[in-house]
Amino acid sequence: MLPGIAGPSLFTWNLSFLKQIPIRESIRMELRAELFNAFNHVNFNNPSGVTYGLPTFGTITTAYDPRIIQVAAKVFF
Repeated sequence: MLPGIAGPSLFTWNLSFLKQIPIRESIRMELRAELFNAFNHVNFNNPSGVTYGLPTFGTITTAYDPRIIQVAAKVFF
């Protein structure tokens, strides 16, 4: 990236939900859901072409990851 050339801004929200469920006195279960880029906003990378005069100058050809969701369950005993 050349000095003075700014790329697009980054807008991302990461959320996590957690629920602990007691099963017995010494046993509990934990349910978890995690959302990365929860609102699925398109975040473009910086421009790839940095040589002025080429057809690819300032072209954005890639983006960051879309929404990713992961779910987990744990049992503690």
